[in-house]
Amino acid sequence: MDRANCTRSRCAFGARSVIATYVLLALPLLDSCSRPASPQEQPKASKAAGPAVQSALSQPTTQAQTPAAVPFAVLALAPGEVAIPADSHRLDDLLQSGHSSSISALAFSRDGKWLASGGLDRSIILWNASTGEQTRKWTSQSSNVTQLVFSPDSKRLVSADDGGIVRGWKFESAEPEYSLNLHKFVRVLACSLDGRSWAVVADPEDEAANAHIELHDAESGKLIRTLNTEWQGVTAMTFTPQGTLIASGGALDSDDAPDLSTAVWNVNTWKLEKTISGGGVAFSPDGSLLALFEELNPAKILIKNALTGETKLAISAQTAGLIRFSADGREIVFSNAGNKELRIWSVETGKEIVALPGETAIGTGGLQALAFSADGKTLAAGPYEGNVIKTWDSGSGGQLHAFPGQLAVQGIAVSPNGRWLVAGSQHGTNIWDLETRKLITRLDGAANFAVFSKDGRWLAINPGTRFPGETLKVWDTKSWTLAADFHFAQRGTPVFSIAFIPNDSPLTALGPLSRSFEFTADGEIHTVWSSPSPVSLSPDQKILSARSGMGGDVDLWDLASGQKLQTLAAHKLSIIALSFSGDGRWLLTGGQETPARWPSIDGQMPPIETRIRVWDTTTWTEHYSQTFNRIGSGAASFSSDSRILIVERDWDLVELFDIASGTPLSRFTAADPLSHARQFSTGNLLITPDGSLLMQAAQNGVRIWRVPAQQNTAASKK
Repeated sequence: MDRANCTRSRCAFGARSVIATYVLLALPLLDSCSRPASPQEQPKASKAAGPAVQSALSQPTTQAQTPAAVPFAVLALAPGEVAIPADSHRLDDLLQSGHSSSISALAFSRDGKWLASGGLDRSIILWNASTGEQTRKWTSQSSNVTQLVFSPDSKRLVSADDGGIVRGWKFESAEPEYSLNLHKFVRVLACSLDGRSWAVVADPEDEAANAHIELHDAESGKLIRTLNTEWQGVTAMTFTPQGTLIASGGALDSDDAPDLSTAVWNVNTWKLEKTISGGGVAFSPDGSLLALFEELNPAKILIKNALTGETKLAISAQTAGLIRFSADGREIVFSNAGNKELRIWSVETGKEIVALPGETAIGTGGLQALAFSADGKTLAAGPYEGNVIKTWDSGSGGQLHAFPGQLAVQGIAVSPNGRWLVAGSQHGTNIWDLETRKLITRLDGAANFAVFSKDGRWLAINPGTRFPGETLKVWDTKSWTLAADFHFAQRGTPVFSIAFIPNDSPLTALGPLSRSFEFTADGEIHTVWSSPSPVSLSPDQKILSARSGMGGDVDLWDLASGQKLQTLAAHKLSIIALSFSGDGRWLLTGGQETPARWPSIDGQMPPIETRIRVWDTTTWTEHYSQTFNRIGSGAASFSSDSRILIVERDWDLVELFDIASGTPLSRFTAADPLSHARQFSTGNLLITPDGSLLMQAAQNGVRIWRVPAQQNTAASKK
């Protein structure tokens, strides 16, 4: 993948991030109007609700043994202004399915068992090519991966990145065998047919100098020989069965079409045997053919004899991105630079074999990586939407596998028994087994909210076709089968918060959009509450907290009588977060205090004041508050034992507080590889039920830290 494509990918991603930020800011402020739901979608018939109760609300649970809490407040600095303390705990693990950024390199092993992928997230993943299972991941790269090549025995992988680092890997090792720094962008990498050496070409350090080819020992990485060229850069290179190294190159940065030529070296004597006028961007593996894209009118792809320059085939193509030959050189594939469409042609017959569909979604760019399997039957390509890699049958055009990618995680939840971790994203909801740290299944649809029933049997999420919140679905966690599916009319009820509530409550709706739905499973009736704004159920299932109208107040509803008990003047403009602590002693609210403003002339988003508040439910007075001046809500959550408050203090800093006293307990940090796309969001922090792990949803997966045992002990004592 060239640097220009890298830059375009980053810019496109950044633009999408700005759009996403606007959407996230707007959603909590809007209660969308919709057409009436169809009869089968209507909520339960509402029973008569009594008048609002003006007296003070009784506490949800017995708290006689709990000492009086001391109110306290904190002002959080703007993002980037919070220094990371030296004693902050570093990241222990990252749950990630596939690449979290664009795919930039692909390679099949010679035996066809493995598919290796490299990405702009600076990682390399080894996949089982037959099953699509992620087998190993290396994340020690310092720059974006640009090249991957397997050894002929399929036991070693060599990688290169755009910082000039070349590494040799063995599959059983988590660390590279060796690492070499060539200091410049690596354009081409090739392995010898006997597997004893590899050749690499990096851009020259001096722009006026010519590129040279380096030969290195495959086991040690030591430099064996250097071959000088007359080119500014090399466009393609391969070892041939005839005992030669053939390469093509020219003046790559010329404003005009590069004046390419081809050179052949004898690998036994390393003498230059032949130079041919004309070159290309891809060789067939045996070195007999080369391909290039000619933009002259009409535009076309030319297949030439590499040793004579004779044109064998011309294929009409208005645009071309990547070009690759099959292992036997009998087929060629090229991509459309704009929409990911692939076309496979027979070099022998000069006819198209199959065309593979592209993507037409807004913002879709071209493919950045292509690879044929050694037998020529499988073609791998990426990235597709969601940083997905797909493999195709090169004969029929049928899709074989979709290797998942990782988009920014929005909304995480852990089952009450601590077994399952649910992580939503724009590409679907991942279900992780926390015992094995394995991804067990993915639920389709863009989603950003998930909640388990109290017994952990049911999982409710809000998936949509293009955006979260278009539907409400409930899954059986024993079998991961769909138990209920509430589809709404077009522009119907937006679902952005869900709670499981008792079945017999007379409270069934708070306006046309916030309401309850029933489903029957295992012969029993279950009820879920759906709302376009935050709702939370007290742990004793007696009180439903919900946003009051369009402002920043919170209404507290008695589910037994259907009456409103009290209204809290929580925030000035909106409610972004609501949650009860596990023991019912505390209610967390998050909201916006100042309005959003247009970006400045230089494109910077002005900070918005948001605040989180912790309310003492024995008195319904504020106990703790923290103000944030930044884009998005400050994320916060309670530990399951209700003793610890988790606060996202800054982009890369999470802090634990003892709720009762406000005493800081510990801090946790992790570096963000996608700093240009950072954004805060509620529902992105939790501590597992046993108190051992802290988790944070992030741009590149789910961050995991081990919580020191003394933190829980300290919180308990306080």
